[in-house]
Amino acid sequence: MLVSLIINDQHGVLDCNAFPVTKKELTRIVGDIQADDRLTHVELPPTYAQQLVEESYRRNLSTADTCAAGLSRDWHDLIGMPDTPWEQGPIYTLLTLRRFAGNLLGYRCQLSSTSCCA
Repeated sequence: MLVSLIINDQHGVLDCNAFPVTKKELTRIVGDIQADDRLTHVELPPTYAQQLVEESYRRNLSTADTCAAGLSRDWHDLIGMPDTPWEQGPIYTLLTLRRFAGNLLGYRCQLSSTSCCA
C-alpha cells in the first residue's frame, strides 16, 4: 500500500491518498519521484513520519477543519504513533551547526555575487 499525505505546518493534513501497489510498482514510482526535479523526495524514519501525521491530525482538530480531520482520522489510526516521541527532527542529528552555518555562508556569498537588481 502506498500512502501519500500532503501536510502543512499550519493547517495539518491537506490531502491524503492511498492505493495498493506491488513492490515492483513502488520501486518504479519512487524512482520517478526521485528523477522529477519538480518534486522533493525525503526519506524519513518511520517513527518520525508517524509523529508528523499525528501532529498534523491534531492541527486539523485544533483549527476545526472537520473535513480534513475526518479524511486523516482513518490514516492517523492506521499509521499510529511512535513509542517515543522525537524531541527534534532527525535532520538535526545529521547536520552539525558548523556545517549548516558554512552552507548558509556559501549561499549568502552566492546571492551577493549575483546582480539581480538593476
